Amino acid sequence: MKSQRTLFVCEFITGGGLVGTDLPVGLAREGSLMRDALLDDLIGCGDWDIITTYDVRLDAPLVGVRSIKVENGQDIWAIWQQCMSVVDAVWVIAPETDDVLLRLAKLAQTSQALWIGAGIEAIKVASNKYLMAQVLGDAKLPIIPSYFYDNWGAEHAGPWLVKPNDGAGCEATYVLDGQQAVDDWFAKDHQRKTTHIIQPYLKGIPVSISVLGLIDQAMVLSCNLQSIDLEQGQLSYTGGVVNGASEYWAQLSELANQIKAVMPDLLGYFGVDVLIDVDNQKPLTVVEINPRLTTSYVHLHKAMGCNPAHLIMNAMLSENSDLSIVSRNQVEFGVKHAV
Repeated sequence: MKSQRTLFVCEFITGGGLVGTDLPVGLAREGSLMRDALLDDLIGCGDWDIITTYDVRLDAPLVGVRSIKVENGQDIWAIWQQCMSVVDAVWVIAPETDDVLLRLAKLAQTSQALWIGAGIEAIKVASNKYLMAQVLGDAKLPIIPSYFYDNWGAEHAGPWLVKPNDGAGCEATYVLDGQQAVDDWFAKDHQRKTTHIIQPYLKGIPVSISVLGLIDQAMVLSCNLQSIDLEQGQLSYTGGVVNGASEYWAQLSELANQIKAVMPDLLGYFGVDVLIDVDNQKPLTVVEINPRLTTSYVHLHKAMGCNPAHLIMNAMLSENSDLSIVSRNQVEFGVKHAV
């Protein structure tokens, strides 16, 4: 009997990446939901012996998974490297912030394991919001103009959006009313001039798409309505409805394939945030690309009516996947911390 292949699921937030820090409870909760949804789907595939790590302050993952407890003082990067060196495949759940996702992808490259997800170049571009806007803009795709403070000119009155160039989701994203407010915000911390970007604040329907990237095409798994609140000048993502934006499936699928053509190594699961302006002749605008699992994945199995991890693994191993069985069920959810 052939032995099972081994898969290492590396979840940064709950997997030990924040050992030695004051781990935010809400952030840990959302991280564990995403991790556990993926682990549950992978167990359901029945094809893999699964290894993962977990922060000593948190509960161990699901039964049926080999879990390595990470304690304060241990070198988590050395542990992850060791795990990657003995498995057949690696699937990472990590934010783009501080190049964590990119660093883990490069670490996996030093092993012989199959990397489940986007390639290095796609991660580099998607992790840098300014660069992503330049790359997609050069390809004539609809993007939000993005500036660093030193090359920004207030060509309109505002409002303006400021956010980390490498942030995830709505992390530290603020809406500022006019040029003076922007100037004052950057004057409070001059380091922001290199770490944050400025964008015109556009109104529209915020949606996201969960996408499966194959070698030569992108296949949309769900079209999701997002709930984004603006309170005291700060944006926050509070949940949404998976497949709540299914009426835009055709347009969003076309956009996903246009993005895939520009960034061909967007493989496996990735997410795209989009603004829809129904009063515009060209209503879609790309907000950002997430070259990894997103919060919507937690509810994707129920929304699709089938196992998304099975489809994704098939695509990564055989370069094809059958989406004819995929449903478009709507699943409403709320979050406190999300990526």
